[in-house]
Amino acid sequence: MIPSPDEAAFAWAKDNNRTILQSEAYAANALGLSTQVPARMVYYTDGETETRKIGPWVIEFKHAGKEITELRGVVASMVVLSLKSIGQDWTTPATIKKILLVLARIDGDDLVRCVGDLEYNMQLAPLWMKPVIRDIIDTQSP
Repeated sequence: MIPSPDEAAFAWAKDNNRTILQSEAYAANALGLSTQVPARMVYYTDGETETRKIGPWVIEFKHAGKEITELRGVVASMVVLSLKSIGQDWTTPATIKKILLVLARIDGDDLVRCVGDLEYNMQLAPLWMKPVIRDIIDTQSP
């Protein structure tokens, strides 16, 4: 069975001792904040920028700084990256509501871990994004 592009990229990263995260555009689409489907498979990495053919896919790995590669948690990192993708001017209450709907599907300990990851990621986020993340965290806290 052929793995998905994500599975192939993450397996390659593990085999090559790399940290990778999906691109901002991918994150925005996955969280329902954008209907645009990225045309290219791009992942951020702590390694060198390079393009690789992995299985049937051509995948681009773009070197990124610590403010991206040190993000924690799958969903929590996607929240930060998706907000970066849509930008400050397009981050609206409707955007935050969509993110909260995604978080509402996470149960118990996984949600606690996700909120903790968001707390950590807030340190790495751009200044404009910090109050947005704080609002999301406060909405999830008991």
